[in-house]
Order: sequence, then structure tokens, then C-alpha cells
Amino acid sequence: MMRRLLLLALFCFAPLAQADLLSFGNKPKFLPPDQAFVLKIEVVDQRTLRAHFTITPGYYLYRDKTTFSIANDTAKIAHVTLPPGETKNDPNFGVLQVFHDSFQGELALEAVDVKMPLAVQATYQGCSDEGLCYPPIEKRYTLELTQVVSTAPPVITPAPEDENSRIAQLFRDGNFWLIVSFFFGAGLLLALTPCVFPMIPILS
Repeated sequence: MMRRLLLLALFCFAPLAQADLLSFGNKPKFLPPDQAFVLKIEVVDQRTLRAHFTITPGYYLYRDKTTFSIANDTAKIAHVTLPPGETKNDPNFGVLQVFHDSFQGELALEAVDVKMPLAVQATYQGCSDEGLCYPPIEKRYTLELTQVVSTAPPVITPAPEDENSRIAQLFRDGNFWLIVSFFFGAGLLLALTPCVFPMIPILS
């Protein structure tokens, strides 16, 4: 009798145990916050910084929890410009804007002391689409305002034109009187060169 009860119990609870094992094996794996959200800050000019956020697919950042400050007395942040985010009904904070994709923001500086390194404090917070929310992330960056990212287009210097190029250009333009004037002037200059002088008695 006892053996039958044990067999019946095993038969009833085996599917439940199997389901628990399967659910344990299917738990999502979450990235560390520094891999889910990568931030780089660069100097555009002595009054502008650019922040590059790279967000791993399946994660998102809260727009209103992305803030910047200056940790020393080298400058002040006049304002921060961030792109609009996506509206999301978040289970933790309600309706707000989030970033699912990588984006850039700009920091306008004022009262800048370019002689000293700039210490930028960045704070941001994000979550996984699977439900895990990270605590606020704080990062500090030390920047030299003299290390400006070059955004100017390269200067192209035209190659000097030689005589053959100018002649070819005259024929391409098709201006008859310019061509006649050019050859008349060239012939006059040729007649005055020293190598032509011995031929003058022969021609006369």
C-alpha cells in the first residue's frame, strides 16, 4: 500500500518538478550595466561637449534620469540638449520617455577655464526589457578642452595649370576670338625671342 502511494505521489509531482527545472534553465541572462549602456564624452570645442550613448538591444535608458554636472570649478553647464525619446508606460515610474536606441547629446558650457582639465559627472539609469532595472549609474570623465575634435572639411588646393591645360581649356570653351588672340600673342612673343634674331637677315 505504501509503495502505491509513493508511486502515485511521484506520478503527480514529477511534471511540476520538471516545469520548475525548465523555468530555471530559461531564466534570462542580464548584462552588467557597463556593457548594457556605454557612454563616451568628447570635446567638440571649448564650449561644447558631445555625449555618445550606446545601448544594447533589449535595454533602455530613462531620458529624465540622464543628467550631467561639472565636478570641479573649471566650467558650468549652461544647458543639456537630448533628443526626444519614446513614450513608455514603465512599471516602475509610470509614463515617461526612454531611449531604446543609441543616441547623442550635447552639453553647452559657460565660465570655462581652458587651462585646467574638466571633470564631468554623468548619471543615468536604465532597465532591461525583461524586467531587470539597474540602480543609477555614475561615471566621471576627465577631459582636456584643448583636445578638440576636428569637424572642418579638408581644404583642397587646386593644382596649378600649365600652358597645355590653358590651351586645352580655350578649345573646350570654344571662344574663337580668345583663341585668335592667344595665338597672335604667342607668335609675337616667339618673334622676339633671341633664337629668332639670326633668321631676320634671311627673312629680309
